[in-house]
Amino acid sequence: MSINYTIRPRQTLADAVLQETGTLEGYMAVCVANNVSPSDIPAEGTPIVIPDGVATDRTALEYLAEREITIGTMGTMAGLPSGSALLAEDGATTLETEDGDTILPE
Repeated sequence: MSINYTIRPRQTLADAVLQETGTLEGYMAVCVANNVSPSDIPAEGTPIVIPDGVATDRTALEYLAEREITIGTMGTMAGLPSGSALLAEDGATTLETEDGDTILPE
């Protein structure tokens, strides 16, 4: 049975797949099912479908559940404020904080 999932704060599509399946083995199947590119960054609240038959890792899922871990890697790279995302608008790369402030590269 397919899984309906809603993207959480700071989650990439890969984060959501890992959160719900415990593995990235079915990542491309999820991209195809949702008609998105593997490099797309969905907005918080975006609904996605994880299709039936996508591989799962029970050990990883149990680990996440027992520790109440929510995977959200976007904006946790070294030097970036939590909740940040790189956005491309009109060919320019910008950094947007969770407060909505835009930071342009020097």
